[in-house]
Amino acid sequence: MDIEVATTYTNLAASLIEINQASQAEDYLKKALEIFDRDEVKNFHYSGALCAMASVKCSLKQYEEAAKLYEKALPEIEANMGRGSAYNITKENLAKVFDKIKEEKKELTGIELAKSFYEEYGKDMIHNNFSEHEDKIAVGFVGEGSERFGFDDVYSRDHDFGPGFCMWITEDIYEKIGEKLQDEYNKLPKSYKGITRVDTIMAEGRVGVCVVEDFYKKYTGSGDGNLTLEQWINLEDYKIATVTNGEVFRDDLGYFSKIRRKFENQPFQARLVKLARQLGAMAQTGQSNYERANGKERLCNGTDL
Repeated sequence: MDIEVATTYTNLAASLIEINQASQAEDYLKKALEIFDRDEVKNFHYSGALCAMASVKCSLKQYEEAAKLYEKALPEIEANMGRGSAYNITKENLAKVFDKIKEEKKELTGIELAKSFYEEYGKDMIHNNFSEHEDKIAVGFVGEGSERFGFDDVYSRDHDFGPGFCMWITEDIYEKIGEKLQDEYNKLPKSYKGITRVDTIMAEGRVGVCVVEDFYKKYTGSGDGNLTLEQWINLEDYKIATVTNGEVFRDDLGYFSKIRRKFENQPFQARLVKLARQLGAMAQTGQSNYERANGKERLCNGTDL
């Protein structure tokens, strides 16, 4: 009698899985597996419950647990039905789960982590809460930090590294939804793919909501990218790099990207002036330090440079 109840729970759960009701399916499968586990003699319905629960765990992205369930199901299937189609399908599903586990454990760059975090959590957060303004919210990962240049490594990940992304909006949109958008962003998970964001005071404001013009003005002095030649010449290149690094994931309005393109196209004449300055500095530094360097070389090994 109990086995029949467990089988009914399993069948009901399978139907719920088909209509994307994973949480409810999980509840019924827990009840089914509790009954099956009490029974010393298992039948093929037990392996069905195990595979169904594995499927639920996959839909919830709990791949480690799914793998254990598929591994547990395989010998049950073999004992009751042999190594037929059901066995082979389960084995294939297990292989796919292992691929997912490997993919999750792959060391992501900061930009890849930010994009994946946005795709999995940020996109729905924006759509579900701000659908009316969704096409006016630019999203990406640009600004200060070695990870936005693609230079992050094991040594740079002990601070200001972890799941997060930037959202840029115009002043008028900020007045309407800015604070609420930041509040919803703050509710997103602090840990993702085994990585927890470690913030410092210095990194405050590097992720989350920012007004488009404020972002550009903070680093370049210009909120719209319209500079005179003199301003271009006096604008340090690392500041330009800070607003043109990383990646923009979405910008339906195109406003943020339009300004970004202006900074990506520094006037050729400004480049020449900056190059001349650097060549002059190099020549001066070389002349003043050559004798010093040569003297140190003689002290070390008795030879001239």
